[in-house]
Amino acid sequence: MAVYKRDEIKAVLDSITDTSHAPVYLIFGERYLCRETAELIESALLKKSGSVHRLDGTTLSESQICARILSLSILPGLQIYSITDSGLFHSKKSSEEIWKKAEKGFRDNKPELALKHLSALLAVAQLEATGNRVFSDISPDSWSKFFGFAHPDSSLDWADKLLINAPPTSVAAKPMGDGQKLIEAITNGLPPTNILLLISETVDKRKKLFSQIKKHGVIVDCSVAAGSSRAAQKQQQKVVRELALETLQRFEKSAQPKVLEALYERIGFHPVAVVMEVEKLCLYAGEASQITVDHLNTLVSRTREDALFELTDAIGSGKLSRSLKFLESLLKSGTHSLAVVASLRNYFRKMLIITSLQNKKEPRWSPSMNANLFQNQYLPALKEQSEWPDLLAAHPYALFVSFSKAARYKPDELKRILSMILEAEFNLKGSAIPPQLILEELVISMINGVSSERR
Repeated sequence: MAVYKRDEIKAVLDSITDTSHAPVYLIFGERYLCRETAELIESALLKKSGSVHRLDGTTLSESQICARILSLSILPGLQIYSITDSGLFHSKKSSEEIWKKAEKGFRDNKPELALKHLSALLAVAQLEATGNRVFSDISPDSWSKFFGFAHPDSSLDWADKLLINAPPTSVAAKPMGDGQKLIEAITNGLPPTNILLLISETVDKRKKLFSQIKKHGVIVDCSVAAGSSRAAQKQQQKVVRELALETLQRFEKSAQPKVLEALYERIGFHPVAVVMEVEKLCLYAGEASQITVDHLNTLVSRTREDALFELTDAIGSGKLSRSLKFLESLLKSGTHSLAVVASLRNYFRKMLIITSLQNKKEPRWSPSMNANLFQNQYLPALKEQSEWPDLLAAHPYALFVSFSKAARYKPDELKRILSMILEAEFNLKGSAIPPQLILEELVISMINGVSSERR
């Protein structure tokens, strides 16, 4: 049939009638957008009558999926088998993306989601979760062989701990199969009242199963470009705006243009958070028909980057008392401790990347370089080498400021700081020590550690 983008969902819904629908639907991409799209398709299919059977694909083998969708039901109406997170579309090509999603789930304090992705990764490599160092004991060469991408540079203790503390059933790698049984079921035809709805964050489009669903069913692509490039941010902003407007429409409200612009700046690309914050704004506004900037300023805090700018700048300048003051202010304002850690990690990782660029022989970096020389000579020469294009796509003056800040550090200092941040993250997730004490110790260690190295 066809592959549709998320913004073409109306065409998919219009194709569903009382007598016509596809036997199988595949929705892949960003998790929340997939769930939202699936609900729209389910509602369109169930206009008359029927049932939705929601199944966890991580606990089902290919044979079990086929047994479900080929069984005749005694229930009236259409029977929709909605299967989430099946590993049928995973391969070595998608392993790195699965790993990144696991890392993000861990950083966002969503251990169950991180565990799902780690289990999927083990299933791709056909590895069992045995022992206490499942990931840490894999050598770099074996890692590339199993997963098809380079061994991560950082510690893998967090992944091992998630597997150790998880129930055995949640990490049991099901033999997914190659999709051939499901292909035969789709090709030969499902019972007329049965519909298969597959939802997956990650797919390998080279898989034969993907091609067969494209031929016999409907595929909806809900993926959104990741990263901080201009193209990615433009797409992310578009999705955030669409979600905000959809939510406002449900409450029969509108918003000042500046409100929609500020939402992305303050929340970032977090679809669930965007919807929840707009819902809160609508409820807070009461009888008012329009959401104003004042409403936004009252309920939605500044961006994480803005809120943490003073803290990172104070730490970078070695100002301990100011750093602790800004940290206390952040925590009192409701900023989650893990959000502080995540932002510090991103900031100092960026500093490490920049110092690696500054240490290159050509173009040569000089601490005495002014903004004009940086923008007109140094930066263009750096861009010609095609390294870190997303990082270097930022505004030239903003980059000049970042390069000037990074020049305060040595690479070894930044590596030690990143190790301290990782240790603090482990303590926040598995220690009974109050988060503020852990973060205060982190800030003191970062500043004193760098200062002692320079004495």
